[in-house]
Amino acid sequence: MPEIRYPIRAVAKLTGLSLDTLRAWERRYQAVIPERGERGRVYSEQNLKRLHLLREVVNQGHAIGQVARLDDHNLSLLLEPSAANDEQPGASETQAQFGSADLLGSLVGAIEQFDYAGADLELNRLAALVHPRQLIHEVVLPLMRRVGKHFCSGRFNIAQEHMASAILRNLLGTLLRMYILRDTPGRLLFATLPGELHEFGILAGAMLAAGGGLGIVYLGPNLPAEDIIIAAKRSSSQIVVLGMLAANDQVNIAAKQVLEGLPDRTELWLAGSQAAEQAALGCTKRLLVVTDFEEYEANLQRVGAKLSPLPLVRGSRGRLS
Repeated sequence: MPEIRYPIRAVAKLTGLSLDTLRAWERRYQAVIPERGERGRVYSEQNLKRLHLLREVVNQGHAIGQVARLDDHNLSLLLEPSAANDEQPGASETQAQFGSADLLGSLVGAIEQFDYAGADLELNRLAALVHPRQLIHEVVLPLMRRVGKHFCSGRFNIAQEHMASAILRNLLGTLLRMYILRDTPGRLLFATLPGELHEFGILAGAMLAAGGGLGIVYLGPNLPAEDIIIAAKRSSSQIVVLGMLAANDQVNIAAKQVLEGLPDRTELWLAGSQAAEQAALGCTKRLLVVTDFEEYEANLQRVGAKLSPLPLVRGSRGRLS
């Protein structure tokens, strides 16, 4: 049976990378070399696996320019420290009961067997027993890393990664609706810019803010800058949080447009693995670049969030996007 080939738009959906990011990674860094088909360039399964692997490595803070020429084996080695941290046993009773080692093992097994109901039931059971902050740090982020690692190693295929993504997205979306405070004005607005399809970071960020008692407005991914500005003004949001994975001219222009269009009293937080590249937007007290959850939570506390203590925080420096 001939190997399936994917057009670039399908690859963007399957990997969570924007079209601009894919093109930039190819042109500037030769991260992958697709074939030429009758209707343009097409990608193999191996290309997809490499792009997923590069995405995971970049999400951990590595610059694409530094890792694009590494082979897949060496890219996988860069993920090992996070995987090792996920496996270390906890030091508290709560961690022993809900620890990621045992819990993730059963969840990963359910995903491997395409047991959607089993994985969904386990996640929802845990969500009913622990605070959102612990759920994010001890379950959601480590599970995302574990699934990405297994996909890159070939243990998981695209369907299994998509199933895991769907379960997590549904869980976070449901919990977010439960924790939103109806009588609290929206202080933080969450969105991503055009071409930014990855929303786990802003979903997790919104969960932490809502769990800390702050009012939120959640718009989701892939929104025009002008719509974000209008929503921020009409909701009187004090802070706009934009998740950022891509770094390209389109994102740069849109981020600048949002910054210039927001009221003077509104802060703009750029959060994610590529947020630091937007610092050139200018030195202003209204612009904050946030690259990990530890820094993000410190700023949530600065604006009034009451975050519950964690028995053990591992992976708190996970990226917000």
